[in-house]
Amino acid sequence: MNLRRHIIRLAENISRKTYFLDGLKTRLGISRFILKILVPPVSANDRLKILSSLDKDYITRKIQRVIQCGHIPSFWILLTHSMGDIVACEPIVRYLKQLVPDAKIGWIVRRPFRELLEFNPNINSIITVENLAEGKDRVAMLAAESPNVIIVDCHFDGTSCSATNKIFRNTANPNVNIHTYYSIGSLLETYSLAAGLPPLTDAPTFHFGGNPAIPSGISKRRIVFHCHASERCRDWTDEKWNQLASKLTETGRQIVEVGTKRVLNCRQNSIFDFTGYQDLQTIACIIRDADVFVGIDSVFAHVANAVKTPSIVLLGKYRNFESYFPYTGAFAHSESFQVIHAPKGQPAAEIKVETVFAAIQKMLSLTASVPTA
Repeated sequence: MNLRRHIIRLAENISRKTYFLDGLKTRLGISRFILKILVPPVSANDRLKILSSLDKDYITRKIQRVIQCGHIPSFWILLTHSMGDIVACEPIVRYLKQLVPDAKIGWIVRRPFRELLEFNPNINSIITVENLAEGKDRVAMLAAESPNVIIVDCHFDGTSCSATNKIFRNTANPNVNIHTYYSIGSLLETYSLAAGLPPLTDAPTFHFGGNPAIPSGISKRRIVFHCHASERCRDWTDEKWNQLASKLTETGRQIVEVGTKRVLNCRQNSIFDFTGYQDLQTIACIIRDADVFVGIDSVFAHVANAVKTPSIVLLGKYRNFESYFPYTGAFAHSESFQVIHAPKGQPAAEIKVETVFAAIQKMLSLTASVPTA
């Protein structure tokens, strides 16, 4: 390993949250400076080199070996987090089922995200874990128990465990890593390639367990906002969200805010606070039947994509990625979706309120002109 690689790995370790650094907001900003200098955006030529170097038949060869021994493969998908990634990668289950229709398919996931998987008819088993490190241990045990087990590890190279701070390597396709993954394609393409599958581009599906009831007080003529991401660099500003909400409520629309943190001023009757709600099925139903979903890049944007809700998503620079597009399916092909990009090299926070408001008005007029079945 050359010196540059050593320095990058050291900076990665320092920039991750540790017990010793919990109280420091910057968590040694010099490490991020080092990463910015040593890990520039991936160029078009570098992207082509990465794509040509990837082993897209890694899982296929494992399947062939199991079948040649007279057995039926049993798949275990390892993708423990985050919620948006899990929703985006739902097509991997269908792809494996198409490859081996008689195969049993399991998924190892963090406990809070089980609800995203338990109603999928193609998933036979779910193992819940507390963190990625425990998930890695479980797949190692499963693989040791039976030669029929095929591990589909979707975590790309350099993924860290938030509980143990351990960084895990990906030996199948190490060139899909924390510095290149958004340059390769959508999240589904990236995670499938990391696992040793072809770059999948199918639309995700959100599986409902019945038809959850919409809570009383939520209007049929609603726009759903998701204002706050798990990483602040993806966020718009609280002031801009409230300005946008005021403009929309003046037109007679109700705003329903979802997520973990409330951003909107809920003293207005036309704003319904649904933040902090834990039932993902109900939230997905609220998004599915909305006139428009508006949000930053987050799990609920992926849910809106999976339930095919007309949507507007705000994207800007993220880490060393000047621009990126994480979605497949309806968001990639439908006219009822618009991504609003910040000026080149700027975060999503730089997008103007007037730009988003105009896009919503256009989206509402577009969806109103579509005849209902």
